[in-house]
Order: sequence, then structure tokens, then C-alpha cells
Amino acid sequence: MSSRDPNATHRGPARHGGVGRSTGVSAPEMGTVTSVDTERYAYSVRTMAGQNLPGLQRKRSSPSDLAVLPVGTTVLVRFDLNFAYIDGVLSMPAEEATDTGIPVTGGSEASVNALTQNYATGTFRSNGEPSDLVAGDDVRGNASGARVGVLEGGIAVLMGSLLSQIRAHSLRNLIEIIARNYRMVTDMGEFKIDNRDGRVNMSFRGASDQASESGATEQNWTIRMDLGAIGDLFNFELTTPEGQTLFKMHVDSNGRCSIFGLDGVVLQSGARSGEPAVTEQGGNSRDIVRGDREVLTDGNASNVVQGNSVRTVDGNETSSVGNDSAAAAVRDWGVSAGRDVSVTAGGKHTTTVNDGDCSTKVGQVTKPNGQYTVETLRGRILLKSLQGGNIDLETLSGQAKVSARKIMLNATGADSVVLGGEALVAHLARFEQLEILVNALFTHFDAHTHPTPSGASGIPTVGMKLVLGRLVSAIKSLRVGVAG
Repeated sequence: MSSRDPNATHRGPARHGGVGRSTGVSAPEMGTVTSVDTERYAYSVRTMAGQNLPGLQRKRSSPSDLAVLPVGTTVLVRFDLNFAYIDGVLSMPAEEATDTGIPVTGGSEASVNALTQNYATGTFRSNGEPSDLVAGDDVRGNASGARVGVLEGGIAVLMGSLLSQIRAHSLRNLIEIIARNYRMVTDMGEFKIDNRDGRVNMSFRGASDQASESGATEQNWTIRMDLGAIGDLFNFELTTPEGQTLFKMHVDSNGRCSIFGLDGVVLQSGARSGEPAVTEQGGNSRDIVRGDREVLTDGNASNVVQGNSVRTVDGNETSSVGNDSAAAAVRDWGVSAGRDVSVTAGGKHTTTVNDGDCSTKVGQVTKPNGQYTVETLRGRILLKSLQGGNIDLETLSGQAKVSARKIMLNATGADSVVLGGEALVAHLARFEQLEILVNALFTHFDAHTHPTPSGASGIPTVGMKLVLGRLVSAIKSLRVGVAG
């Protein structure tokens, strides 16, 4: 080792300062980096002989070698270029390690090797350096665990820590990204995976217009997606740059899903394989339509309600059936109208009551004068009891009026027609038979004589038939007659 002081500035060329040497070449020396000027890429080194060498540069492997040596690195200093420079990095030997350091492919604690001067049996692996490398591996890294390496077997590794690394495998052309937290920024936006105290969320914030929405100075996100803790559980939303929601789909941690479309939601499904489209709700269901609603079914329709059913229409309702229509109720069936009820049948109209009474009521206490009308143009109106039941036409204080071209009362039993009450008190006379009797009386009266002392008198000079005969026809009803 030269006895000259390498820090003597007056002995070295001006461009190398105190580290330059004008004559002679000193032997290489080992030293330790004591300080680093990161702006100039210059190092201060204290040699093992105790010399302080400031402003040293490092010999690089290529122009792209931008590694900066940390303080405490053991280096080899040479003087063969007439100035001092760092020729390389050496690892001081240490006692045999009992750990694997910070590996490239696995996890462990950093090694704490104790330095030794035993160059023959000591390890030259510094604290934290991996011990799982094999011959042919090319890895660059630091004591913090950051690694860049090309490994035998076709593996490339970019690693910041065990939980932040990218692996590329030639086998199966596989890319692995291992990350506790993840962030990807593109022209469209930002994709992130955050782990905050165990609550993990995957999110995306993006937009389609870089000039006004997704630019670095804009960030007016129109596409928002959260899956995990923040999304509770999944939330996808499309908005305007001002934040107005255009579309949203949300699924919470209970499995409830909601879909919103500002201009409507269109659900369409085909029937390529003939399978039906199914919509199923496990619990209650509610449909709310703020505007008009139209339902079109090209085939058959079936609606089954196993419980109660209530239908309310605040406005008008029209039901049109192109063929037959039937309504059946196992128990009661009621129809109520606040105003008029109109039933029109193009053919027959039949009402059948199998068990119970049939009642039609017209009017109410506040409006008692309603009318009940049964009309037929030329057909027959029939009130008929098939098994001997009564037919009553009754008005307590009004009149019963029957108007017809001909009215017939057909009663088959004796004393079966009673007028003016329920009990028969007297019978009606038949005019034709009464007329015969009256005419016989007239004839007998007009021919009768009286006995006198001088013999039988003559017949009456004025006949009864002549006087009273014209009155007989006046008692004949012109519209009412009896059959027997």
C-alpha cells in the first residue's frame, strides 16, 4: 500500500481533486461507504487503513446501471486509473446463517449473520439476502426485500415484497400478480384493490372521454364500480360528469339486488332451446308503474293466486274477450257498482242458483224510487216453478199493473183463482151462462099470467125483456173472461 495521502489535493490532477495520483499506483483497498451524494452519484469511502476518500464514483456494469450503493456497503477501491474509484462491492464474511433471509420465491425473516474474519468457512450472503437461488439465477435486489430477477426454469420476478410481486412463467404461459393492495392507472381511469385492516374492496373509477372526464386534471368519473367492503357488497354505477345517476346495479351483503335505469330497463330473452324464461321471488313482490303499462301475450296466459287477490282500478276498465269467458267462485261472488251496471248478451243469458235464494233489490233508503224493468222485444218472459213453489208479485202500498193484448190465468185446481185475498168467500159468475139464465127469466116473466075471478089474466103488456134486456149486455166484461 502506498504511503502517499490520496487526499492531498496538491498532488493530484485538478479534475480528480484530492483523490488523484500523479505518480505510482497504489494497491486496491477495501472500504466502507460512509455517505452518498445522490445528485452527483458520488460516494465517500473510509478504507480499512483509515483513509477517508470523498467524491468517488462507482464502476458501472453498463450505462443503464443506475444502482445507488447504500451507506455501509463494503466496496473495493482501485487507483490504477490515476484516480480512486469504486471497482465493485464485496460482502464481508459472517458466521454460518441459520435462516433463509428474504427469499425470491418464499417467505422468511431477514438473516442476522454475525461478521467474522474467517474467509474460508464464513458466508458471504449479507443480511436479508435470499438463500433459495440456484446456479444460473440472475437477481438484483436490496436488503428491504425488493427483487428483480430472471430465474432458471423460465421464471421472471419483479418483487417489492412477498405480498407485492409479479411472476412470469414460461410453463403454461402463466402470469401471476401477488398483491395485498393493487392499483392500475390507465387513460380510462383507475383500478384498485385496497385492504384496510382486513376490509378488502375492489374498485374502478373511469370514464370514456379523456378530455373532459378521465384526464389527470379532470377525474370526473362517469363509471364507478365497487366490490367488497365499500360496495356492500357490489355496486356498479354509470353517471353524468356532474354525478347524476344514469344506471345503477347494487347487490348488498344479504343478497338483495336492485337495478335502476334513468330512461328505463329493458329485459329481453329468447327461446332458442324452448326453455321458458323464469322470474321467481322467494318472498313478497311489488310492481310500481308511474306511467302506462301494457302486457302483450301471444300465446296462452295463466294466473294462479293461492291466497287472496285484490284489484283496484281508479279509472275506467274495459275487458274484451274474443271467445268464451268464464268466472267461477267456490264460495261467494259479489259485484258492486257505484252507478250503472249494464250486461249485454248477444245470445242466451242464463242465471242459475243451485243452492239458496236469488234476490234483486232496487233502491235504497235515501233513493227508494228506483225501477226494475225486464224487457223483451218479441220474446217470452217466463216465471216458472218446476216443483210446485210459489210465485209472488207483492207491493205493500203500491199498485200491481199488468198490461197485455191478452191476459190468461191458468189454474188447474178447484177454487184455485182467488181475487182480493187468500181465502175463497164467493165464486165468480160466468156471463154467457148468466145471460142464458136472465133471458130465460125474461121469457118466463113476459109469458106469465095471474088467476082472476073471471079467469086467467093476460100476459104483461110491457115485457121485461123489452125493458131490461138491453142492460144484460152492459154487464159483460169486454176484456176479462174465464176458461171454466
